[in-house]
Order: sequence, then structure tokens, then C-alpha cells
Amino acid sequence: MKCNLFTTSEATLLAFIAAQFASTVLAAPLADLALNNIFERQACSYPLSLGAAKGFMLLAKGGITNTAVPLSITGDIGVTPAGTITGITAAQVTGTINTNNALASTAAAVAANRCACALSKSPCVTKSGALGGVTFAAGTYCITGAASAAANTMVTLDGAGNANAQFIFQISGSFTTGANVEIKLINGAKACNVYWVVGTSSINAATTLGATNIFNGNICDYGAITAGISLVAKGSWFTLPTADIITIAGGTFNAGSTC
Repeated sequence: MKCNLFTTSEATLLAFIAAQFASTVLAAPLADLALNNIFERQACSYPLSLGAAKGFMLLAKGGITNTAVPLSITGDIGVTPAGTITGITAAQVTGTINTNNALASTAAAVAANRCACALSKSPCVTKSGALGGVTFAAGTYCITGAASAAANTMVTLDGAGNANAQFIFQISGSFTTGANVEIKLINGAKACNVYWVVGTSSINAATTLGATNIFNGNICDYGAITAGISLVAKGSWFTLPTADIITIAGGTFNAGSTC
């Protein structure tokens, strides 16, 4: 079996690498480690796709905690390498719950790569950190320091009729929204094509979303993510540092369509 590492699908790569180690008792761990190393080093290509991480709604290195009900999650959730999931039952998840297993590990490696690609996308348009009431066309935006949307405001993302329109927000500080904020998608914009990158590999910055937000987009956070009660979210959420967790307070979460 021949395998081009740059053009082969992730599933095929997994099978190929597993086959190379098939004669050893360490086949699965070695294949997983090798595949993760490949994914973490994949070259960036745009528009971005989450690949093996696209089915995950919540994926954290440090852990996932839910503190309220009702709660509905459509999509997979997972922790890796040694986190815990608390306050969430299988009945609340339409998807799989992955606790420190190979699927979570591989998805985390892919997510780390895609988030790094989103962070490094250039050129970017410099914007202020006040996002509420602003309409954005597709593009890459960089915000130095913290970003926020005040309570009862709307951040509008306009796809201009292009189903592949991608929006990347590179926020070097914390990201905060007040209560009743909506990230509104219009004219063909999709949640899976929106990336909120908070912090950097050297800056630990948190995302804090207010109660009853309607939040669209993938969150790549180099810190913790905390969501207020009764939030409605579409897109995948990732915390990238080992110690940082995702904390939610009930709500409706959907990994959404894939791009």
C-alpha cells in the first residue's frame, strides 16, 4: 500500500500507519502517535476545514464541565489527554462521549493544526476590539488585545452569497460577550466557516460568553471557554492548552454543518 502524506485522507492515513505497526503489540498506540504527529505538522491550506475534528462540538485538553439543565448537545464531545467530563450524561448528547481515547487524541491534534493555521492566516485587517453592532465581510481580521460585544448587540457576518465565505478573527487577548448577544450569519455565511481564535501559543486568553447568546462559529481558544446559561451555539469549540477547560451552563449546542 502506497500513501502520499500530503494528499491522502485522514482515515486512509490512519489505516496505513496502523498497518505498518500491525506486527507489534503496540500497534494502536504507535499508529495514534504517528498520525497525531503528522496532523500537527500538516501544511495550511485555505479555506480551512476541521477534518477529523469537524464532528466535535466540545473538545478540551483540561476537561469539560456542565453546571445547569436543560442541556442538548448535537455532535461529539471529548477530553484528552487526561481530562474529565462532569455534569453531562449520554442522554444529553447526540454523538459520542470520548474520554481520553484515540478518537479524542487524533481530533485534538487536527484541531491544534487547523487553529494554528487560522491564527497564522495573513494578511489581516486590523480592527478595534468593540465588535457589537459591526457587520463584517468575509476575510481575516486581527485584534490586538481584548475583544468584546456588549449586551444586547449583534455581530453580523455577511457571506455576500458565497457559501464558501470564510471569516477568521485573530484576537490576541480575551474575548467576552454580554447577555443576549447574537453572532448573526446572513447571505450564505456558515458557522463552520467562522473561526474565533482567542489568544496565542504564548498568550493564555479566555473566552467568556454571556447568558442567552446565539453564538455561531468555531472557537479556537488558547485558554479556557466559559458559557453563560441558556446559550445556543453552532460550531466546534476547542481549548488548546493542556490545563484549560470548557465550562457550560446548559443550553443547546450543535456542531453544525461541515465545510
